[in-house]
Amino acid sequence: QIIQPIINLHLRDLQKAITDDKISILKADGIYGKLTDSAIKKIVIRQGSYGNVVSWVQCRIGATIDGKAGKRTRDAIIAYQYSHGISHDGVAGYNTIKTILRQYGVNC
Repeated sequence: QIIQPIINLHLRDLQKAITDDKISILKADGIYGKLTDSAIKKIVIRQGSYGNVVSWVQCRIGATIDGKAGKRTRDAIIAYQYSHGISHDGVAGYNTIKTILRQYGVNC
């Protein structure tokens, strides 16, 4: 019997956002692999950033979803990072994105 991996919709949405923002070209299959990991390493969301990945993060940290990382998004990132015991610098990069994914059941 072949066991199919569980497709994670949060990851699939991130993969689509990464491709839409032209960070990398990924198959939006909801499966975490080397290409997805490599693309996530390129993400740096700080005040002034904008795009689909910003919206993806905003949605998952409780910020207003507008695709623009302003002061409120920075503050929400800091609060999220602090509450999850990771470096709380207000920049959503590799560790923050992976923490969000783990929160939603992605094995990464």
